[in-house]
Amino acid sequence: MPEALILAAGRGSRMEALTTDTPKHMLPVAGRPMLEHVVTRLRDAGVRRLVILTGYLAEAIESCFGDGSPFGVQITYAHQPEPPGTGSAVHAARHAIGTEPFLTTFGDVLTSADSYRAILAHFASEPCDALIGLNWVEDPTNGAAVYLDRSGTIVRIVEKPPPGTSTTHWNQSGIFIFSPLIFDYTARLRPSPRGEYELTAALTAMLADGRTVRGHRISGIWCDVGRPEDLDKAGRMLESER
Repeated sequence: MPEALILAAGRGSRMEALTTDTPKHMLPVAGRPMLEHVVTRLRDAGVRRLVILTGYLAEAIESCFGDGSPFGVQITYAHQPEPPGTGSAVHAARHAIGTEPFLTTFGDVLTSADSYRAILAHFASEPCDALIGLNWVEDPTNGAAVYLDRSGTIVRIVEKPPPGTSTTHWNQSGIFIFSPLIFDYTARLRPSPRGEYELTAALTAMLADGRTVRGHRISGIWCDVGRPEDLDKAGRMLESER
């Protein structure tokens, strides 16, 4: 079973005053820190070795989860300095990750243990350089639009496309499985027009090199907890799962 990398370094500026003294990933959802839901669902999917990437108020996360033993997992930590971006976040964890493929998830994305099991099973049956979890949305403006061919191979990714311009409803969900090859590409990232070192750019470079990047369609619950109103939305989603 591969290890998992959880990206939990950002402050979460869209949460406004809620993250003044609390890292975004420790905000409560259904009575527990958001990050605890991610950790325990990965555990329930059979993942026992976790790397948590911290940054803003890292001590709050590290003191809560420690070595992971109270949660039935083994946790180590990596730290993200500047520069910002999801691509630089993955790259910052390179020394903490082993030499095998690893699952990566944004720490503010909530899904079910079944979703993690399904993407791991997909990768085991059809190994590739990168497997991207996809969720269906009306318009992927706030995420990344993903275009696939008939075989499920990804042919194009567009980060935060202008509203109404996408001809796909598939969104990059924030859940991935990467081979260690990803670090060759995150090492070469340059700032995007938004000033960030973006994971989408690394994946686009992989596609340009003819690397195999596939899509995995996530079924069931999924929520990106990015704004204050999403906390209650995510809580209701988790309650409905029961």
